[in-house]
Amino acid sequence: MIVGTVRLVGNYNGFTPGFNNLALECNWQGQELLNPPSVEGWHTGAEWIDPGVLMRRVNFAARILGDTSIPGVQSILKKF
Repeated sequence: MIVGTVRLVGNYNGFTPGFNNLALECNWQGQELLNPPSVEGWHTGAEWIDPGVLMRRVNFAARILGDTSIPGVQSILKKF
């Protein structure tokens, strides 16, 4: 969700070289980057997501997609 959102709007400005902030955002949303709970990867959402994590995901999307100064967001808005 995080990488897809950032790629969608083409905004990497909020992330430092090495994408440390991007990795931290993954951690805060319950999926530590490159460290799944088992070799199977992450389970379905109901098994790892809780109300706090869900709220973080919503807030992340709102923060990125709500910034209409980002050219990628402007492009999305022009389509509608």
